[in-house]
Amino acid sequence: RSRETISRSFHNVLNGVVRLQYVLFKKPELVSANSTDTRWKWFKNCLGALDGTYIKIRVPSVDKSSYQTQKGDITTNMLGVCTPDMQFVYVLPGWKGSVADG
Repeated sequence: RSRETISRSFHNVLNGVVRLQYVLFKKPELVSANSTDTRWKWFKNCLGALDGTYIKIRVPSVDKSSYQTQKGDITTNMLGVCTPDMQFVYVLPGWKGSVADG
């Protein structure tokens, strides 16, 4: 396949997803101001909570220093945002492990 064919097909699928966004994607709701849930009452009017975690990975020897944490592990850092009903609304994978050490 040519790059033009792949690009055209990708853009056709992307345009379809954009047209169907209100069907495919649920709009997150804010944590209510009168929430009594002990885990979420501190996050009034927020969409959710975010946190990061390290995920151990294997990389070529040349790149190990970039992915090495201060504890010596070779990791990538993943950031995630969850709604109160534990649905991911945002994920940012792939930060080098040493990014969080700064």
